[in-house]
Amino acid sequence: MYFDRQKVIVDTNNVGKTYIIDIESGFKAEFNMVHDVIHCWPDAIEESDIEKAKEDRIDISRISYNYKNFTCKEVKDICEKIESFLKYIQYPSKKVKKVLFHFV
Repeated sequence: MYFDRQKVIVDTNNVGKTYIIDIESGFKAEFNMVHDVIHCWPDAIEESDIEKAKEDRIDISRISYNYKNFTCKEVKDICEKIESFLKYIQYPSKKVKKVLFHFV
């Protein structure tokens, strides 16, 4: 599902493959909720993600997230945007305590 105001795509229909893509930066994070904590880890945009976005009439075929072109501050800002979205828009009723990002 595409959220126009936040410029993100969220797919929660796949078991074990729930993800959010920030359209502005190309950052994709798979995520999983365990109790009141959401765990996120970066992942590459796949062909299946592009096809699902087309269903919402969004073309993400040209976006990419290249880690070496972003500063730590920019990555932090992207993660904060995703955290706010997940806590306050996607799951406001679940009282999420934390959103953790796991980078390898």
